[in-house]
Order: sequence, then structure tokens, then C-alpha cells
Amino acid sequence: MLFRSVYPNPFNETTNIEFSLNKDENVVVSVYNMLGEKVYSLNNGTMSQGDHMIQLNGANLSSGLYMVSLTAGDNTITRKVSLNK
Repeated sequence: MLFRSVYPNPFNETTNIEFSLNKDENVVVSVYNMLGEKVYSLNNGTMSQGDHMIQLNGANLSSGLYMVSLTAGDNTITRKVSLNK
């Protein structure tokens, strides 16, 4: 798994999460606040091998820092994003 990018970051309302999978895997993409509380679930299901993009819409979130966690199989990668409204 390769977590390519989160752009734009910081973002105003939406940002794109790009990643690649080496094989078909169950993928979980979640957003957490800085207290570690899950505030948004973007994906939880099997995705095919190849390049993928998931869009995070922060319209219902407050301005601030968040962590985007991407889990594919046994691998987890986390990136910090900043929402500025």
C-alpha cells in the first residue's frame, strides 16, 4: 500500500486522499479529531488493486487539525490534515 497524498492540505471544505494498493484488500479510511475520537468514516470495504482517490468533505466538521487513517490489510498509515473554514 502506498499513501500518495492528501491535497489540498490545509483545505477549506474538501480534500482528496490518494493511495495505491498492490493487491485487492479490505480498506478502512477514518478521520479522527486530535482527542483520538473517530468523527468520520470514509470507507470500510474491499477495494481492488490499483490507484484510488477518496474525497473527504469537511462541511460538517469544525475548523482544526484531524488525522486521516488508512488501513489496508495489516498496514496502517496516518496523515495530519488541517481544515480551515
